[in-house]
Amino acid sequence: MEVAWRFVWIAPTGSGEYCPGTRAYQRAMDTYFSFGYRNVQDIYIEMASIYHELGDNQQGLRYSLMAVQTAERAKDTSPTMCEIYNHTGLQYFALLDYPNAKKYFVLALNLAEKFNDKNGTVSIASNLYRCYSNEKRI
Repeated sequence: MEVAWRFVWIAPTGSGEYCPGTRAYQRAMDTYFSFGYRNVQDIYIEMASIYHELGDNQQGLRYSLMAVQTAERAKDTSPTMCEIYNHTGLQYFALLDYPNAKKYFVLALNLAEKFNDKNGTVSIASNLYRCYSNEKRI
């Protein structure tokens, strides 16, 4: 049931825009911005995730990098930063840009270890391994 709901949430409309997920996040960002709040890295990374699932990795990367820039500017030191770095690595990985993917996976891995996140550490290490493995095949 959750998979079906998620598919509807991110399904393309056929008009070149995605709905209702991206529109809902865009409205949320507009609301935050209207109150002067600029630290919307959580929204950016969710938007990146939606575009990644839709296979639009250029847009996914765009939103991932916006999340990185926003979080770093805000000096975010929360576990969300680990998620942002990992997701940015996944976007680069999907685009076959292995050097940049490794850079972000290493940043994410360092934070996962800092937060003693065992599951995150294993997942990110696996992503990093896949990156090195695929890089050797080229």
